[in-house]
Amino acid sequence: MVKILRTELDLGLERPIKILHITDTHITESNDEDDQRMKDLIEMRRKTFIKEGNYAPRTPQEYLIEAFELAEAEGAYSVLTGDITDLNSAGGRIALHECLDGREFLFTAGTHEFQRSSCTPKCCPLEEPGTYYEDTRAALQAEFPWNWDSDSRVIGGINLVTLDNSQGFFTEDAYGKLQCEIEKGLPMILFMHVPLTCETLKRVPHVAPYEFYRFSQEEYEISRKTVDLIESCPMVKATFAGHWHCESLYPDHQPPTFVTPGTYAGIVRLIEIK
Repeated sequence: MVKILRTELDLGLERPIKILHITDTHITESNDEDDQRMKDLIEMRRKTFIKEGNYAPRTPQEYLIEAFELAEAEGAYSVLTGDITDLNSAGGRIALHECLDGREFLFTAGTHEFQRSSCTPKCCPLEEPGTYYEDTRAALQAEFPWNWDSDSRVIGGINLVTLDNSQGFFTEDAYGKLQCEIEKGLPMILFMHVPLTCETLKRVPHVAPYEFYRFSQEEYEISRKTVDLIESCPMVKATFAGHWHCESLYPDHQPPTFVTPGTYAGIVRLIEIK
């Protein structure tokens, strides 16, 4: 890897455990099954990430495989927090199978897995039909066996929990999942795509920061309710997210919040809990 960020959490465990946080790999691949529009988008996005991440000659999926090899060497459990692929392309789905099939990990989705268009409206307006997101999400969940929403795993007495906020807010399902996990009575580490400190999760504007993201009042209210529950629950010891492609640390936030840069740039976070 180009860089391994190291984070220690002291929770008084008898034996330490390790977690590898992998996020924002942004695999940019297409193949003959993709139409020309998708191929052009993939090429545009590939150039963007090569410039931003300077990952040539390695590809994002090579970094992803290297991350899993690092986790194995460190005895760490892998948690992926979305945007593992950049667009919903046939080539990207094949790369997902090649990188992830047969591996053990927790997963929660990002924004990009469900998109066919670029997320940047200036260069590619979103032109998909209204049901595209729901149809794509259902198809991906059927093709890949892991849980794309919210999941959990107890390791060494710590409950690792993924919560879906891939569309910029927490859902009713995520809130219900969080309540169920709290009832287990174990210390929790939460993983999500959008950082807990992101303002879109907390306030109720008429229009979110990106003008093509328009959320209902009800969606913002359940999101705010979920954030309130996380911030008031003493069993939630820390949260980890991606999305921003840069390292951001909020150690004084309740709970402490850590944002990990993109694996497309060869960066992962190794978390040791003692």
